[in-house]
Amino acid sequence: MYMEIYRAEAGTGENNIHVSSPPNLKNEKKNPAPSHDNRLGIAPALDYITQNYMQQFTIEDLAGLCHMSDTHFRRTFREIMNTAPLDYLHNTRITRACILLGSTQESILNISETVGYHTLSSFNRHFQQIMNMAPRDYRREVMRQEKPLQDTAILEYSGWIEPQI
Repeated sequence: MYMEIYRAEAGTGENNIHVSSPPNLKNEKKNPAPSHDNRLGIAPALDYITQNYMQQFTIEDLAGLCHMSDTHFRRTFREIMNTAPLDYLHNTRITRACILLGSTQESILNISETVGYHTLSSFNRHFQQIMNMAPRDYRREVMRQEKPLQDTAILEYSGWIEPQI
């Protein structure tokens, strides 16, 4: 800590030592910063998860990206995101899986591997926990809701339309 020592001569000729902090610092104990001030601390981990959710990596890898210990990273992540890092990863994977289930005809096995799950049972278990339905049921529901839109014809005109008299 930066401390400045001043010697002042008292009228008695003795040396008195006064210790003071620089003018812009306070000697009071600082209150812990609100968790939203630490968002930048976990930003590298959030970016990494978003870009590499389909790969296998550890919490230690994420903590290293943020220059934190594993324990501090887990605690900080939970304070900011209101969820554990691993749960956030599963939510990211399942969100991407929902997009693929609704927009492609790929098999559920291929989609589960694409989003980073090594076993179909693990994918099904996490999907059920997050979405409260099986992937197959989710796909059926999405297809059923989109079917009326697929049957709707969109008319296309080219050229000028003559007004009817």
